[in-house]
Amino acid sequence: MKRMIPFLIAGLLALVGTSAWLAASPDGEKLWPSLASGLVVFSGAAGALMIRRGNEKRTRSAAEFSFENEMATKAQSSTFRDALVMGAALFASITVFELQRLSAALLFAYLLILVFDFFIRFRFLTRA
Repeated sequence: MKRMIPFLIAGLLALVGTSAWLAASPDGEKLWPSLASGLVVFSGAAGALMIRRGNEKRTRSAAEFSFENEMATKAQSSTFRDALVMGAALFASITVFELQRLSAALLFAYLLILVFDFFIRFRFLTRA
C-alpha cells in the first residue's frame, strides 16, 4: 500500500490537470485534452496493475492454493451474483422509469457499489 499512495496522488493530480485543460479549451479543440485524460486513466490502470502484481509476487498472495487467493475467489463469486441481480434491477429501473439523464450517474454508482461489495466481502472473509 505504501507504493500505491504516491502513485494514486500523482494519477489524481494528472487527471485533475487534464480535466481542467479540457474544461478551459474552446469547443472545437477538445480532442487533445480528451485524449490526454484517456491516456492518464489508461496508464493509471496499467500502473496499478503492475504495482498489484509486484506486491503479489513479493508476498506470494497470488499462489494457486494460498489463503488470500481462495478468499478472493469466494468474494468474487458472491460479488458476481450481486452484479447480476443489481444489473438487472438497474436496467429495469432505467428503462421503466425513463432515467436517461441519470443513467451515467446510476452506472457509476453501480460500479462503485460492486467494487466496495468485493472489498467488504474479502475483508470479512479474511478476518473470519
